[in-house]
Amino acid sequence: MTTFEVFQAAMVWNPDTQQATVDMDRARAIQRDRLRGLRAPLLVANDVTLRDAMVDGDTQRRNAAIRRRDELRDVTKYTAIDGAKTLEELWKAVPKILTE
Repeated sequence: MTTFEVFQAAMVWNPDTQQATVDMDRARAIQRDRLRGLRAPLLVANDVTLRDAMVDGDTQRRNAAIRRRDELRDVTKYTAIDGAKTLEELWKAVPKILTE
């Protein structure tokens, strides 16, 4: 998908100026939803790791899985999302944990 396709719902038509503008608040909400979609399979895999660690009594692996879970939960709080001034910056606002 292109940047335009992803953020198309954030475009707002201004009849006075006859131009489309970007509603960055809408765009940020779209980006957060996009990150949630990227995060979902990682959370599922991490839950399996956490469960296995708990069953095995592996405290170190359990703690690592809990830290990873918490980091995954926080992806929508990524500061680059709120700091983005353009759609291109917003598109690139993806935490490393989702791309590793």
